[in-house]
Amino acid sequence: MTKKLQLDAIDIAIRKNVKEQPGCSVAAAIDPLRVELSDSPLRWRVGQMVRHGLLRAEKEKHITRLYPVGGQGDEL
Repeated sequence: MTKKLQLDAIDIAIRKNVKEQPGCSVAAAIDPLRVELSDSPLRWRVGQMVRHGLLRAEKEKHITRLYPVGGQGDEL
C-alpha cells in the first residue's frame, strides 16, 4: 500500500512556483522558500513530489526541469 503524500504550505508553494514557471529548474522553484528551509530539505520535498507524481522532472545535461502535473492537490 502506497502512503498518500500530505502537502503542507511549503509543498503547495513549490507546486505553485512550478505551475507559474513550467520548465523551471529545481533551484528556481525552491528559491523563494529558502528563507523558511535550507536547500537540502526543499530539494528532498521536490523529489518526493516527483516520486508521488505531483510534479514531472525532465533531466537535461546539467539541469533538471520541473513541470506541473494535473491531479491531486490541483486546487492552486
